[in-house]
Amino acid sequence: MERKLIKLIGPLGLLALCGLFVAACSKNEDMSAKEIKSVMEMTLTLPDKELITQIDDPANAPKIDVEGKKSKGKNELEKVMEKRYGDKFTDKGYEEFTKGIGSDYAVLADRSGYQVNVKTIRVVPDKKKPTHHNFRININYITNKGKEKRTVVTGRAKIRLEDKKIDSLIIEDNGGILQEMSEEGAHY
Repeated sequence: MERKLIKLIGPLGLLALCGLFVAACSKNEDMSAKEIKSVMEMTLTLPDKELITQIDDPANAPKIDVEGKKSKGKNELEKVMEKRYGDKFTDKGYEEFTKGIGSDYAVLADRSGYQVNVKTIRVVPDKKKPTHHNFRININYITNKGKEKRTVVTGRAKIRLEDKKIDSLIIEDNGGILQEMSEEGAHY
């Protein structure tokens, strides 16, 4: 009887450990997907009045000292960006994101008079590269002429495995909305 119980407990214990391992892996993937969704939701819900106010404030222009070095300390724009995105990215990823995607869409939506809303975001881990996730975002937007449109934005993100932070985030196809806002912003 005792042997039968031991033979039964061994496989059940192994099965339980496998289940815990799968659950832990799924949780990590879910956390990465959650961070990517959060970043893209903040980035593509426009206009972003708080961010534009800081971008347009001359006090937030980079200050260069007489030796050509940027002054120390963070201005209000840098503080807003850090609060939103700082804990989601690696240092390298944050630097690249905030100098590009992190403000480009907000500026162009503001200058063109467009309103952009995220409808759905789908993030899927890349089966061939465990550190990569692909995303697809359905967005609705209203042009400065009041016309309602839809498009799809796709891209990928690379996650640093040690801390599950975003190391890079690239929009590969924006469905033409960036170009459209850019052209309209020049005429608005």
